Amino acid sequence: MIFGVLAMSLVTTEPTSAVEGILRARLLERYPAVVRWEIKSFSTDVPATFADAKVVQLGARSAVQIGRRVYWYSVAGFAQAVSASWEGKIDDLHGSD
Repeated sequence: MIFGVLAMSLVTTEPTSAVEGILRARLLERYPAVVRWEIKSFSTDVPATFADAKVVQLGARSAVQIGRRVYWYSVAGFAQAVSASWEGKIDDLHGSD
């Protein structure tokens, strides 16, 4: 139960700008299994207000077009994964003779 609450809080992390919010929404549509996104802008002058923003590329390097300019973002997504480990000797796998 705690695990589900943690995953939900990671999904609902607020974007730092309206453009990142648009990008995050498109990423969630394309990759629904991802529970956490790290989005970093390559530009420091992304406008706070805009009339129209369009995601033109999704992936590790994503791009959002605002007017005639394109702003690039570095994107990393993290999903849940199952892992297993075993502690013992390799001889234990084959049995002893």
